[in-house]
Amino acid sequence: MGELIARQRELLGQWVDEVFQHVFEMPPQKIKIGKNTVVDGDVHQAGYYTRSDLDRKVQVRPKSVYSPLFAYRYDPAEKSVSYTTWPQHAHLPRRYAENLLLIDQKIADKGGGVVEISGEISKWGGARNDLATLPWAAFRTATVPVQIVSDRGGGYRVKPQVLREKDMSKIAWMRDASTGGWVALAASDATVARGVGVVYGKEPRAADGPKSRVRWGTYRNPRRPEHDGTVVAVPRQVGLDPGDTLLFRYYVVLGTMEEIQAKGNALEAQVVLQKVRRAARDAREAPVCFNARQGLQPTCDAGQATAFRSYRDFTPGARPLFLLRKVEAEELLLTDDPYELSFDPTDGTTSYVDLLGWAMPESHAGESCRYQPLSDAVAAAKPRVAVGRKTGDLRVLTADGSACAPGAAAPAPGG
Repeated sequence: MGELIARQRELLGQWVDEVFQHVFEMPPQKIKIGKNTVVDGDVHQAGYYTRSDLDRKVQVRPKSVYSPLFAYRYDPAEKSVSYTTWPQHAHLPRRYAENLLLIDQKIADKGGGVVEISGEISKWGGARNDLATLPWAAFRTATVPVQIVSDRGGGYRVKPQVLREKDMSKIAWMRDASTGGWVALAASDATVARGVGVVYGKEPRAADGPKSRVRWGTYRNPRRPEHDGTVVAVPRQVGLDPGDTLLFRYYVVLGTMEEIQAKGNALEAQVVLQKVRRAARDAREAPVCFNARQGLQPTCDAGQATAFRSYRDFTPGARPLFLLRKVEAEELLLTDDPYELSFDPTDGTTSYVDLLGWAMPESHAGESCRYQPLSDAVAAAKPRVAVGRKTGDLRVLTADGSACAPGAAAPAPGG
């Protein structure tokens, strides 16, 4: 699908804007840089802009900085890749953080040009994220110039639009169910024309609020028309609060318009958007083992002893266990605060080594599960890892497992 993605306008920060990603809306915040004011944009799964979105001549960051990515896995049998992302603010760290969430995502090749994108978003703290755009994608206008929207009856029509952020007339509201649940961009509207479709669902899903919507349209670059792009964005009003887990599943279809139409109509009913609050007894557990190179790791190889067990799945009140490295000193730190070494993740002082799962707050110490303080578990394992300032009192499961009932598999989206 790489040839379909729009050309990158930002040469200093490629692959953070004209990309296929998930975005979380946040209120604007003005940041003074010299004589210029930068409006800090949304939370980006991809990473940081390098330039101001008000004045592209203002360089904010010296180079590309991408969101930390953990637990990358390739499953050849399933033909899928999965990974966890800590999405970053689009420009600079803010005075209040709204990116206290993790995205666990799987991309699976289902055959016949169908790509399934699914996963869950775990909101562990910070302010509410009202809108989650699943996805925000910029495609190359020169390759797929014709904009097509599905009809409720199963057909489709050409509907070209120019993307203007404030133009609400260019929006299809989920609550109106005015489309057939998919939008396509293609070489033409002929049935044999090749293109790409994004399948988001005909009707509002369980987690959709009244402001969930679909937007598409081109953005122009008069001086460099080869950089023109066409955006398909699906902002969904989910009202994600701390403690919430958002399950999602949608589809991308590649092929002829005849194939996109048939598969889009068939798949739209399988789109999932659902908020859950998972109990600790339903969360899967995972061993954390000693590793000579990085101190601790979230998987165990043959012969490695288990230091403690953490939760693989987020539950309300749980805190993430980030393994950080202080770059200059080569010191390792286990913390639930990814900003503990630096409030600016772009300054080069912090390396994001791994994610060791989820721990429970100190208030869980008296529950029936056999928890132990994280500081005790790390000290007993004797790794060369320090524990964060406020992290030691968090509770993790003992090395031999929990007294709770065995953790069930995490619910699959729609399951």
